[in-house]
Amino acid sequence: MRGPRGWGSVRSVGRRTRGGVARNLAPGTSYGFTIRKRLARGYGKWYRTRSVRLPPRPTAPFVQPLDEVAPVAGGIPTLTVDTAGGAPIVSKDDYLNATYSLSGNADPARDVSGTTEIKGRGNSTWDRPKKPYRLKLSAKQPLFGFPSSRHWVLLANHYDKSRIRNAIAMHLGRQTGLAWTPRDHFVRLRLNGVDAGLYELFEHVRVDPDRIAIDELKATDNSGAALTGGYQFERDGWTPGPDEQQFHSPRDIPFTFKNPEAPTTAQWSFIDEYVGDAEDAIYAGSGYEDYIDVDSWIDWYIVCELLKNQDAGYSSVNYYKPRGGKIFMGPLWDFDQSLGGSGWGSNTTSGWWVRDGLGGGRLDNEYFHELFNDPVFAAKFRARWIELEPKLKSIYSFVDSLGYWLAPDAVSDGQLWPGSVDFAAQLQFIKNWLAARFDWIDANLPPAT
Repeated sequence: MRGPRGWGSVRSVGRRTRGGVARNLAPGTSYGFTIRKRLARGYGKWYRTRSVRLPPRPTAPFVQPLDEVAPVAGGIPTLTVDTAGGAPIVSKDDYLNATYSLSGNADPARDVSGTTEIKGRGNSTWDRPKKPYRLKLSAKQPLFGFPSSRHWVLLANHYDKSRIRNAIAMHLGRQTGLAWTPRDHFVRLRLNGVDAGLYELFEHVRVDPDRIAIDELKATDNSGAALTGGYQFERDGWTPGPDEQQFHSPRDIPFTFKNPEAPTTAQWSFIDEYVGDAEDAIYAGSGYEDYIDVDSWIDWYIVCELLKNQDAGYSSVNYYKPRGGKIFMGPLWDFDQSLGGSGWGSNTTSGWWVRDGLGGGRLDNEYFHELFNDPVFAAKFRARWIELEPKLKSIYSFVDSLGYWLAPDAVSDGQLWPGSVDFAAQLQFIKNWLAARFDWIDANLPPAT
């Protein structure tokens, strides 16, 4: 192979397979290939030279919905964070003062810098070498053109060797009718002068006019219509943090308060009773429509079931209740162990995961197991799946384009952190897994009524 820097080698893909693989080729560059076979003793004859010009790297990796922002042309932007005095980030509870700058945007007007606070976040991922972080900017900023906020999250995607499973889930969520799916953008993180690798910057899940758009409960909202919302809570099987408060349903399912973080006695009693009544109706198989927004529950379920998200019944299961309204599911969150990337049976492409769950008798999400006992709910799921499936299958081109865009940074990230794998092979695995999963669900939909 002859390129602008001279001759290089091409790796064969195998003795029984035609073709070869040339790596590290630059987009927009012409290459010449002169080929001969490698025999048991020496080489065969030379074949004629072929010239190939690779297409230039695209300026945008995919056709985006209006609420998605394309990665910048020319590479992944860099987020630089320096803590005061270079102090290490060792706590999920205590913020450190820091400065930040976001640079490398295609539009220089979106480059921004300022002061922030930073701390650790996550559950099991916090104990891994590549750690996730939470940012609280000193002033609101519209990072990457997203709605302005002080609150942002940096996901390390440590368990996800492809680095794109969370991005896939968010893309799918935007094809549904869910009210809000967190926006995300990949960055190269430079932390205290050290390259920390490829991270995914997310909007933080919180009550906000541009995120979970419900009324925020005040400490004085203790009666009447004001008491009915808005609540944000999370099904969370992890031990609550020192500043977190939990309530338990009648069947001992734990929910962590997110908004308000410190509910009054009246607020605690109201949502505790409301969730209990909703749970009883779900288990009774009737009347649950008075308590839950069925459409949002089905859309949330479809994404989690399609991707077989391992945590869909244990943690990061978000709910919210607007004032005077029912319980909505969402937003989607935490898909690093999905799409065949984990164990416990969620790695296979067959079986109902969210509603039937793990082996050994444990259900992954008891609520959906009960809801599917109702033929009306099952029929609504079938109809919604058939309606959404064509839009959901846009995921293949999304994976191709986003994977191509991230390849250089994903490969170098794998060199920084342990457990490096072939990035291209991961992308192909994901597409093959998804194709088989679509086929299985299509073949096992509830019968038409």
